[in-house]
Amino acid sequence: EEVFTDELARIQVRFHWQRGGSLPQGTTWLRVAMPSAGSGFGHQFMPRIGQEVLVT
Repeated sequence: EEVFTDELARIQVRFHWQRGGSLPQGTTWLRVAMPSAGSGFGHQFMPRIGQEVLVT
């Protein structure tokens, strides 16, 4: 798989301090926010497995 999401289009992340084999059970599903989203318009690009994302 290139992209892995749940039914709400959320992604699962692994933080740098969570290195290891599989994703830990306590990992949270996160929504992906886009800077150009708005009322009636926008786009959504899903990160590929292995890509780095910024969590703020």
